[in-house]
Amino acid sequence: MISIILNESWEAALFEAAFAGEALTLYPAGTPASAVDPATTVLSVFIHTPIRAADMQRLPNLRLIAIRATGYDHVDVADAAARGVTVCNVPAYGERTVAEYAMALVLACSRLIIPSTLRLKQEWSKDLHDLRGVDLYGKTIGIVGTGLIGRNFGRMTTGFKMRIIAHDLAPNLEWAEEVGAQYVPLTDVYAQADIISFHAPLLPSTHHLFNMQSLPLLKSGVIIVNTSRGALVENAALLAGLDQGLIRAAGLDVIEHEAMIGSGADTPEIALMHQLLDHPRVIASAHNAFNSAEALERIITTTIDTIRQVQAGMAPQYVVMAR
Repeated sequence: MISIILNESWEAALFEAAFAGEALTLYPAGTPASAVDPATTVLSVFIHTPIRAADMQRLPNLRLIAIRATGYDHVDVADAAARGVTVCNVPAYGERTVAEYAMALVLACSRLIIPSTLRLKQEWSKDLHDLRGVDLYGKTIGIVGTGLIGRNFGRMTTGFKMRIIAHDLAPNLEWAEEVGAQYVPLTDVYAQADIISFHAPLLPSTHHLFNMQSLPLLKSGVIIVNTSRGALVENAALLAGLDQGLIRAAGLDVIEHEAMIGSGADTPEIALMHQLLDHPRVIASAHNAFNSAEALERIITTTIDTIRQVQAGMAPQYVVMAR
């Protein structure tokens, strides 16, 4: 049985057409993995559905988890491997889509586009006080994580004639030569970059890559951009840097503890998020960087291909390995 937890209703027609005549169950968005039929052999979810050991324990026939996204921190990959369950993602759907969004955030932050727009539209004012931006030409861009998205982002920055420095535990030297990038330690990224863009996966080793200890290392006036995973950047450290004037602006498509947004809970984490999102030098969106028509179509078609490969007894593409 193929079980699909939908993210949007339009996805249903594509899955029904692809698996017509097969045992297929579609669940509405928001359905937890704990509610999936125990007869499920293939389970496909988006980023909002955690799949933990307890969920897999009640799915004894499960053989494939097909994640309709690049990130997989919401799935217990190690437990899946121990149970013989293959986990696949879609790593190539948004390597340009998300990079374009990150570039948009860089431009918006460097020129204070949102505050300028709000002043005109909400205050009916043409006052330019406190709206002076900075040029990108000649600035140093620091890229943390040079996977597909990070590398495409780096290519985009070359059009602005920026100096590129990067940090990754597995440097891609071919890309570095292509764009003229230099790989450096993370501390050097913090010390030298005028703009830092995060593109690393969220792992135990990357949790709070940017933290309170990072602040003294920063080049004053840096812009922070995060379109990867919120917990790479510690909220308290980012807010402190903004309040101290060390950080000029932040462009966030993800934020630490974002799963709690809209929950109605009243916790210190939510209070801190409110402070950060209310900051006048923060431009933020709710995990929207992936959200283009072309990218979403690529997600579905790649997921369908992966499921068909498994059904045919083939080794599926884009297998995620436990780290």
